[in-house]
Amino acid sequence: MKKTLALVLIFMLCFGVVAGAEMNIEVVDLYEDVVEISGEAEKGEMVYVSVFNPGFSSQDLPLNANDALIFYDSIVAGEDGFSLDAKLHSRTNADGGIYKIMVTTESTVEEKDFNYYFYGKKIQAIRDVNESDNLSEIVDNIYTIYSLADSDVYKTTAGATIAGVLSSLPDIEEDVNIMNNVLRTSLCVAAYKDGNEVLIEDGTVMYADMFSPEEDIYNDYLTNLSSGGVDSVHEKLLGAECESLDEIKEKFEEFTLLNLICNYKDEGYGHVKTVFSKYGEIFEEYGIDTSDVTKVKDKTSVYKALANSHCESMSDLADVYEKALKKSTSSSDNGGGGGGGGGSSSATDKYPNVVPQVSDTTAGTGFVENNTLPFEDISQEHWARESILKLYKSKVISGKSRTSFAPDDTVTREEFAKMLVIALFGESTDTTTQFSDVTGWSVPYVAKASKLGIVTGIAEGIFSPGATVTREQAATFAARALKAKNFTFEKEAKTFNDDESISEWAKEGVSLLSSEGILVGRENGEFDPLTGVTRAEAAKIIYESLKLIGGADVEA
Repeated sequence: MKKTLALVLIFMLCFGVVAGAEMNIEVVDLYEDVVEISGEAEKGEMVYVSVFNPGFSSQDLPLNANDALIFYDSIVAGEDGFSLDAKLHSRTNADGGIYKIMVTTESTVEEKDFNYYFYGKKIQAIRDVNESDNLSEIVDNIYTIYSLADSDVYKTTAGATIAGVLSSLPDIEEDVNIMNNVLRTSLCVAAYKDGNEVLIEDGTVMYADMFSPEEDIYNDYLTNLSSGGVDSVHEKLLGAECESLDEIKEKFEEFTLLNLICNYKDEGYGHVKTVFSKYGEIFEEYGIDTSDVTKVKDKTSVYKALANSHCESMSDLADVYEKALKKSTSSSDNGGGGGGGGGSSSATDKYPNVVPQVSDTTAGTGFVENNTLPFEDISQEHWARESILKLYKSKVISGKSRTSFAPDDTVTREEFAKMLVIALFGESTDTTTQFSDVTGWSVPYVAKASKLGIVTGIAEGIFSPGATVTREQAATFAARALKAKNFTFEKEAKTFNDDESISEWAKEGVSLLSSEGILVGRENGEFDPLTGVTRAEAAKIIYESLKLIGGADVEA
């Protein structure tokens, strides 16, 4: 053992003290006096850790190593650097004091002072707190004895505030772990009470493990707020002057939910329905009955009003909600559609130019069923003429006008869903959909397509109905629709030069449809997955899909 120590000391003394990676020291066992020492190092590198008694340093090596060293060990660094536990014990100083820790690698030597005091001193600190009439005078000493005075939060929080929190507590049990938790908790409360900005220095709130917010709310705070929303939560929380962990938790959750409505990471209003559904019971505590919006016809206008409100408090949000509900109810009573068509899917809705409204021959009243195409922009030689003609005659598609089909215009996600549903499954009577941004004429078709597993949203509760459907999306939707009709794909799929550009979730759909020749690549051999589908391409995809299941029986 002495030979090993001598070799270690010789190695360490070969280096001067140079700047290395930051060393972290944390007390992990107050009863056994164990501290964890960790830091960065190259994988496979040998790391030597030495802890010197108060008053000693590397200058006392190697001649006085037995008195100088309280602990030494070595470890091979892994992927995440190094970490080892050091058990301290009182040798030259009964109470403890300032210990120097030295970490040596092949390229660096780093030293750091660390306050540590042993069990007897910690017990006496508990008694001092219980008996003191003026905690402000001893608070620094108490936190030093428990090795908590070196943190940036402690150094930047007013000692008087910490002392005030401690003095409001009942006598503390003579247990070092209980005392340690009391001191950490008191520091947390005092820092939030002071509005200490160090609490958010790393971009997220500190001490979440202490005030324990509801898990879903905390995850939404981390992932679903805009940068402005995160800043708003921080600003409000630091200005709330909270007096306890429970109050910190309550305020954090309140400000996070408020900003999930007003400062969501994505633009739009579809998230409001999701947030309401997820946290309805909590919103009720603030006077917001989230079920009220389900009783009005024009839900969209209510969601929009909330998403665009930029409220500063839950009471403000409640006022906006109440006014939006009243306005929506008033608008509905007067016969208005509101909010881009509300949630209605009745026959009186204005249909887009996807499915024809066949009526008489009076100009402007609809499209006339005809044995030949009335569209001047679809020639006899057009590559999609047969598909367009047969789907037009079976009332699956229509023109942009009485004489124009506009074959090169792109198709939206809701239009494609409607065409696919009508062609393969017939009319839909569904009246509700899980997507908050789907309203009006497309509700029954998106609802049915979703129920059959044909379409999915771009996020939870969001369908993005007006976005252009891409080639990979159309392939996926059509493949799922054919599977829902129990069609079995058996042919070998085609490969494309840009296969790596196709999204993982879309590869199967593209593969299946290309195997049947429904969707082929461009002349350069690429699939072009993210390009929007044209009206002519949509007709071709749907008609060829119908042929596979024997449903394309309309005579030309």
